[in-house]
Amino acid sequence: MLLSILIAVSSRTDLLADCLASLQRHMPDDLPYETIVVLNELDPAHASVLQGRYPTVRFLRSPVNLGMAGSANRARREASGRFLVTLHDDAAVEPGWAEALLAAAERHPRAGAIGSKILFPDGRVQSAGAILWRSGATTPPWTGAAPDARDVVHARAVDYCGTCSLLIRAEAFDAVGGFDEAIYPGYFVDVDLGLALRAQGYYVLCEPRSVVRHHRHASSGKTLRTVAIARNRSYLLRKWATAIADQEPDPNPRHAGAIHAALLRAARYAEACEAGRAMPIASESLDEPDTETPAGDDLERHYRLSRDLHDAIVAHLEARLAARDEARPRARRLHTPRLCAALRSGRRMLARVIGRCLRFGR
Repeated sequence: MLLSILIAVSSRTDLLADCLASLQRHMPDDLPYETIVVLNELDPAHASVLQGRYPTVRFLRSPVNLGMAGSANRARREASGRFLVTLHDDAAVEPGWAEALLAAAERHPRAGAIGSKILFPDGRVQSAGAILWRSGATTPPWTGAAPDARDVVHARAVDYCGTCSLLIRAEAFDAVGGFDEAIYPGYFVDVDLGLALRAQGYYVLCEPRSVVRHHRHASSGKTLRTVAIARNRSYLLRKWATAIADQEPDPNPRHAGAIHAALLRAARYAEACEAGRAMPIASESLDEPDTETPAGDDLERHYRLSRDLHDAIVAHLEARLAARDEARPRARRLHTPRLCAALRSGRRMLARVIGRCLRFGR
């Protein structure tokens, strides 16, 4: 098998239908591939309907949410392709999508992962690789508004590409131990993979000739994103402290010179990888119990990850409510004198207006 397409599903099976339909339309008949879909917390009856509708797709079920990392790792254990491609369930591939990724992998043998150009459904550029800054912040490789999609045409090395559409060499994926499941349920999974590949002497490439359209954040809520991003960014900064310290400082305001420097550093590292001169990086030693749980105990590990995330979301909401309740009396204390002065001024103005009206009436 040449290509294994790995898709994780958590809620929007209507978007999954569009994703699978796009694969049926645009995958070449002579390209050997398989599609593996991991259904997280989906009703068994609904899963049976999907299996009947797409008989060539392999569906795997999990009663708990494995998250992006856990789902991809679960699918990888069933995959037989030389190349793995993570594809989000709310993405639809364009013609030539897979061919462009495979051609780039052929041209760049030390590119451990190759990402697509990601467009919004209306055709605007959503992503074309990204930069990781020393603070742990991530940004697109441009300033201001995104460029026109027609202008994003050249492949280039970047710090990471999103898992929305990401080809990964199976040998590189296995060398880094797959995705880090402690990064749950998503957000920074792709950043961590980029760093892990660098630790093995690989680099990440963006190939804009491979295109998908993506309904961004269609499967997650704002509060979950806020909490998960904060927790996972903190974890990433601890795990890769030494490596991230060598990234460029995040300029404020961000400017073209800083982005150029970051991309030049990524390009030079890619050249060193291809020439066999790359200096691999190392991660820190973290005592993370979730990463040490035996691989076979998927349900218990991910149940615990889900529970911990739920507790963090509750704590986040409680902190926001407490801050709001504390701010309200203070705001009343601060604004009461001003309000009284405004009311006195308003009463005086109203008295003058009434007086004028009465005099006019007389």
